[in-house]
Amino acid sequence: MSKTVYETFATDKEAEESGIKLNYGDFSFIVARAGGANKRFQKLLERRLAPHQRALQAGLMDEEQARRILVETFAETIMKGWDNVTDRGGKLIAYSKEACVELFMDLPDLFEEIREQAAKASNFRRAVREADVLD
Repeated sequence: MSKTVYETFATDKEAEESGIKLNYGDFSFIVARAGGANKRFQKLLERRLAPHQRALQAGLMDEEQARRILVETFAETIMKGWDNVTDRGGKLIAYSKEACVELFMDLPDLFEEIREQAAKASNFRRAVREADVLD
């Protein structure tokens, strides 16, 4: 049986806003979509970067400051929580915006991975979400 274009590409708007679980074995992250029905991320990022437009355009904005703004905005608008995330010593870290920012600033590769997954429409497709429920 063939699928329609809507069955193939329609996203789950509720999941885009409430979040999906990205499972990494021993730990997982719950993320909303960075895009699609979730417009908060882009709007807040634009608002936070507005005071820095001249520096950005001139290539003079401090890279660390720009990354912090991006991470803070992501933590506030995309991240919904996590499970079983620990510090270097193995102690569980309770989820909070502040803990999320600290983790992502400490582990930039983790942040890039989570950011990429949150931006992928395919992670939020209705057909994929329905298949996850059936598994």
